[in-house]
Amino acid sequence: MLLNNRPITSLSDGMTTTCNMFKLMFYFLVLICSLNNAEVYAIRKCYGELGCFDSYGFPFNKLPSSRDEVGTKFTIQSRYITEDESLSANDVSSSSFNSAIPTKFIIHGFDQSNWKDRVTEMRQLLLIEGNYNVIIVDWEEGAGEHFWDYYDAVGNSRIVGAEIDLLINKFQSVYRISLSSVHLIGFSLGAHVAGFAGDRLNGRIGRITGLDPAKPGFEDENIYRRLDHTDAAYVDIIHTDANLWGINHSVGDVDYYPSGGEDQPGCEWYRFPSIACDHLKALKYFIESIEDQQQFSCEYYREKYDDICFEE
Repeated sequence: MLLNNRPITSLSDGMTTTCNMFKLMFYFLVLICSLNNAEVYAIRKCYGELGCFDSYGFPFNKLPSSRDEVGTKFTIQSRYITEDESLSANDVSSSSFNSAIPTKFIIHGFDQSNWKDRVTEMRQLLLIEGNYNVIIVDWEEGAGEHFWDYYDAVGNSRIVGAEIDLLINKFQSVYRISLSSVHLIGFSLGAHVAGFAGDRLNGRIGRITGLDPAKPGFEDENIYRRLDHTDAAYVDIIHTDANLWGINHSVGDVDYYPSGGEDQPGCEWYRFPSIACDHLKALKYFIESIEDQQQFSCEYYREKYDDICFEE
């Protein structure tokens, strides 16, 4: 019998079913916790130069918290800026931003403690691979920490996208940068943050890479309420947890589904280190492709892991 082009046995069927049931129970718990902490929000909130945000769903699409509560911060490094330098949209002219080289943003998702070290690793590898402005978007205060914070973080992701849009517009105003030179890399909720920023920029940025874009709060949403292929000139997606935390349908110009997009090597149920193991694999695969100085593709994945991969 074949499932997603993979041979399976009745034993592995049972293991997979057990694992998926565990995941679904966990997912249900998150929803219940969120409902228990839900409160009625205003129809619209406005945040100065970031503009206004409308409520379009309750309880799973909350309005964002205040800018101070979300606490979005930007730090930049390049081959010539070896220590973190803070960036502010209030005065980009005093920064060490180099308009002559491409710019890459790295955007974390819910509870960034899951991948904080990976951010540093990705930045280091990007600077080995090429000469870029590498900007880390830190919205840890608004990204939540506990399960019941998740749908607050979904709402806050919209204001983080607006903060990125504001910063890029300031770069355009001061440095006359080309939007085609901008690449947003977002993991999980961070992928949708990138989508919100790209949408506000009318899809004119060069590229968005979505690393297993988050499913809860986004799966059945209108394209203007999540990452989609119109948010940049080129949108590439890596799906690794499409049966739980990751969105399961095509949202980019090209969508990669390593290992069928669901159960990843090393995340088998009997040695399951984390409920987010499959989800975090998208980040791992992308980092490894940078290290190997190759763009992630199914051909790359099949050669490296000797495993199935398909793309849409």
